[in-house]
Amino acid sequence: MSKEGAGVDLDTSLGYLLKEASTALRVAMEEVLRPLGMTVTHYSCLELLAQRPGMSNS
Repeated sequence: MSKEGAGVDLDTSLGYLLKEASTALRVAMEEVLRPLGMTVTHYSCLELLAQRPGMSNS
């Protein structure tokens, strides 16, 4: 579907721009985490645990 056919200007569409930013962030995070043997999911779990001391899987 072309840009014109959709009736939406992707350069100003908030949803599209947020998706593009999200994708760029994920790619950047993957590049940084890969040498550490981590994934974005691993990082997210560790970040959550760091924000909530005492949390466990039990």
